[in-house]
Amino acid sequence: MSESDGLVQKMRESLTPETMRSIDGVMALEVTDAATYTIDARALGGEGLIEGTPESHGLVARFTMSASSDALIKMMSGELEMMPAMVTGQMKIKGDLRYAMKMSQIFDDPTKV
Repeated sequence: MSESDGLVQKMRESLTPETMRSIDGVMALEVTDAATYTIDARALGGEGLIEGTPESHGLVARFTMSASSDALIKMMSGELEMMPAMVTGQMKIKGDLRYAMKMSQIFDDPTKV
């Protein structure tokens, strides 16, 4: 299993029905060393993570998050938190920053992995 495959697996596990309900929206996730994904938090049971841009699925993202697979894995394992990742440039966000903070529950909770 490649690093990006492991990342996708962890992301799917993080998208529980409870997390999806609390987020309730669409975001774009650009994994800079792999692919672009869409998280449609209106879908249930981890099915909300789909490969491709939101536009390619007829969706509009409230924000776009860009990071390497290494940085995302570190965030999901609890080694790196979302805010320090943004401050150090390991992650970039374009769009609705306030809404993006809701997404931190996917990345900052090490019990989700």
